Amino acid sequence: LPGVMQHFTIPAASFDPAEELAFDGSSIRGFQAIHESDMALRADLSTARVDPFRRDKTININFFIHDP
Repeated sequence: LPGVMQHFTIPAASFDPAEELAFDGSSIRGFQAIHESDMALRADLSTARVDPFRRDKTININFFIHDP
């Protein structure tokens, strides 16, 4: 990715670490062309950290990008 951390939010009830999260790679500038944009994210649970600066309980997790 061109030097910028990307992020998104999902509710905890929707998160299953055993499943990949699908996303459109063409929505990230310079990453994938529109015709090859179906991508997947795999959670790296070793990076899970509680965010101490949020009022509501929040966990930050890094993901690996998978090009199926």
